[in-house]
Amino acid sequence: MKMKRKIITGLTLLLSACSIAQPDIVATSGGAGTMSGPHWISKMLISDVRGNGSSIIAGAVQGCCARSRINLSVPNGIEGEWERGYYTEQQRQDLSLPDNFWKGHLKTKERWRSKWQAEWGDFYETKTYYHIKDTIDSDLAAKKIEIMDNYFNEDELGRGAMEVYVDGKRVVLAYVKLCNPKRGYDCSIKENADPHGWVVPPPWSKTGKGTAVILYDGYGEESDKPFSESY
Repeated sequence: MKMKRKIITGLTLLLSACSIAQPDIVATSGGAGTMSGPHWISKMLISDVRGNGSSIIAGAVQGCCARSRINLSVPNGIEGEWERGYYTEQQRQDLSLPDNFWKGHLKTKERWRSKWQAEWGDFYETKTYYHIKDTIDSDLAAKKIEIMDNYFNEDELGRGAMEVYVDGKRVVLAYVKLCNPKRGYDCSIKENADPHGWVVPPPWSKTGKGTAVILYDGYGEESDKPFSESY
């Protein structure tokens, strides 16, 4: 009986230790957007150090941000597919696009052309597809997240948001944490809070307001044809 109790006690302690060792959830809010004109994000999966991952579902995006609920620890990988632009006549033939779809597509194309902004660059005349599958330095990401979480003197901000932004084949993953003094928060910055200069405005910020750390900034593949058969 004593031996059984020792075994049970040992297993209990082992399970407790494993439970304690599990990495904390760092974000339960996800966001997706662009750093330029409109894109369509069909897939964006962020994996984490727990061996799990969260899908940041977006669809059509322009600017910031399409929101989704996630459950993510420190990220260690990114995989996604997205696209921008509009089909040409040649692409229509290559992909055998139906007539009813083509008519609606042309209307959408001209509607966006009429409200195109110079800061987005040249109009996206051609449909282009993008794909990425890459690793994220989780050790560096953990350090950056810790800096961001301890940046302000306010202790009641809660978790930050994990946000993905695309611009052509470029994709950026940022951990964003906002502090609004109008809500009664103490948004003063702790002394020596960011010794490495990691804290920057979020990619979507045009005014320089907001705070974020960049966890990944890379480039995917591009093609004039879909990478996935799901299109």
